[in-house]
Amino acid sequence: MISPNLILSTGLGHALRNSAAFRVACTVAVPSAVPAGTRADITIVDLSGSADLLAEPGPGSGRLVALCAPERAPDLATLLEKGCLGLVSWDAGPERLLAALTAVLDGGLYIDPALVGPVTAQLVRPHRDVRRLPKREAETLRLIALGLTHGQIGRRLGLTESTVSTYVKRIRGRLNAGNKAELVRLAIELGYV
Repeated sequence: MISPNLILSTGLGHALRNSAAFRVACTVAVPSAVPAGTRADITIVDLSGSADLLAEPGPGSGRLVALCAPERAPDLATLLEKGCLGLVSWDAGPERLLAALTAVLDGGLYIDPALVGPVTAQLVRPHRDVRRLPKREAETLRLIALGLTHGQIGRRLGLTESTVSTYVKRIRGRLNAGNKAELVRLAIELGYV
């Protein structure tokens, strides 16, 4: 956990230590203070000071989950490009933080309900000159952007996980997207969410 706010990091550390699903590897104020050799599946980054804390999360940091205030929601596209897969409001309770950590650990994306409005408002941009996706691929992209895994998408749409993977490959090709974060950004930008 990276946070310049000792009260916040202490409270989060306590909440996570009370959860059987997670273990806190370390709590530091800046990325450079992470002890050498520390490995984490997920790093929680407090953006109260600045998004610069995401610039160099450090080796072994794993997936990133950012904490921020709704009125200061950072640019989602920038966070996604930096590999951040979870965005949680400071006023979220332990349940929402644990939901975010679980979703990200399972390979999904999590955007706190309190941040959806501010974040999507930032992403309203002119549409790219891209062909519209076929109905099933569009629905698959929408569900990816909502943080569902391939298996969850398959169950929801009545498809095999293999078919969902095929759709995702086609979507990546059509939209020239390299990773899940890019797919989510494009889904929002193109109005699929």
